[in-house]
Amino acid sequence: MAKKFIGIDIEDGLLRIVIAEAGKTGPVLTSATERTLPADENALVQALTESLDQVAFGDVVATFLPAVGSFSRRLEFPFSDPKKIAAALPLEMTSQVPAGEDLEFDFLAPQSQGGGTYRVSAAAARKSAAVLKAEIFQQAGVPLHVLDLSPFAFAAGLRRCIDSGVLGFINAGEITLAHLAEGQIVDFRSLPHRPGQPIDKLTSLILRDYLALAKPDNDASPPLYLIGSAVTGELQQALREAEIDVRIPELNIRGENLSAALLPAAALALRAALPERDRQLNFLKGELSPKSEWAGFRRRLIGASALLGLTLILAGAGAYTNFAHKKARAEQLREEMSQVFRETFPQTSVIVDVPAQMRSNLAQLRERARLLGLGADRSALNVLREVSARTPADITLDIRELNFTSDQLRLDGTTSSFEAINRLSLSLETSPLFRDAQITDAKMGLDGTRVDFRLNLRISPEDLLQ
Repeated sequence: MAKKFIGIDIEDGLLRIVIAEAGKTGPVLTSATERTLPADENALVQALTESLDQVAFGDVVATFLPAVGSFSRRLEFPFSDPKKIAAALPLEMTSQVPAGEDLEFDFLAPQSQGGGTYRVSAAAARKSAAVLKAEIFQQAGVPLHVLDLSPFAFAAGLRRCIDSGVLGFINAGEITLAHLAEGQIVDFRSLPHRPGQPIDKLTSLILRDYLALAKPDNDASPPLYLIGSAVTGELQQALREAEIDVRIPELNIRGENLSAALLPAAALALRAALPERDRQLNFLKGELSPKSEWAGFRRRLIGASALLGLTLILAGAGAYTNFAHKKARAEQLREEMSQVFRETFPQTSVIVDVPAQMRSNLAQLRERARLLGLGADRSALNVLREVSARTPADITLDIRELNFTSDQLRLDGTTSSFEAINRLSLSLETSPLFRDAQITDAKMGLDGTRVDFRLNLRISPEDLLQ
């Protein structure tokens, strides 16, 4: 029986499964199914159990985590050993992603840059999302072997039919566009997708990210390959009217091309067929590793347990004699911790509980960092960046006063005409960050050449951006 590679795309209320089998010249797509799930919290588990009851030993099952909520960075290391990179990666990534996140890290194969340096595309995903995804398969009794990340999983699976261009993945939860060069992701952008969004606004969001990603191609217009359940004929037509070369990747089963909705699952099946030496992302690590790995480890666990028991006995015998030394060492560490706290927060005059005070001060610093724009989607800097990006280039503005709160941005200034302030207001209302833009005051200046205005922008709540 041929080895099977199974790609699974789980969307709200839908389950899509595409299966590929090993062939002489590579994996061949053999079947594709789409299943609507009833409104039952156990429906997904039951559907997975029923659909994958024929998974055999050696088959590979793959799914993915969304790009929204994850982080990706391109790093450089003076070595290419995967073990060394795995050890250094958490330290490098932690300094570049928001603090306080419980993250899982992984990386693609390092690429030599010459001079003894190697570039590594690394990613971090929330461990809670990986655990939730793995638990669904555990409850269904189906082994999960690959948990990749959008859009890296799709770029790897579609490498045979997409070498360069922009790959767009659009479903009910996210809009992700990735710039590909020689089958590798150079850069990508992602944002939440709200179902039922007007086609003109969806087109505008896609065009904005497409143009930003295509810019490194010297203002060329690379083809835009679209996959995902939200790729409709109306969307394709709107993008083509914007003079974009829109294409649907051609993958077929027995001569019949797959729809855009089934292409993510097909790409996952082809991703699962890649050999382990072709290093790709997989966030099934530690306790989330496939059970087959634990089974191989179990044989060695018995011997390790016996050795551990003997070690504990010996350690217990010497515990009493070491108690005084440990106590003195603990007191020394407590003093060192207090000293570090005083040096870090010299303005604190009273020190009672160092860990609690440290957590409190760090929380205050994180709040200040959020307002300053260090990584938050709704921070002051990101909101201003959005205002700047959506201000028409031919409008001249002079901002005299800016007032920012968590739910509102107020701009006071002057411009050349009433028509200019109206255009600015309409342009800002197209942003997903703003609920609306209201002109609360607009009047002609005393010299008759400038219009004084006040513009209030209500910022969208976070739950509407997810």
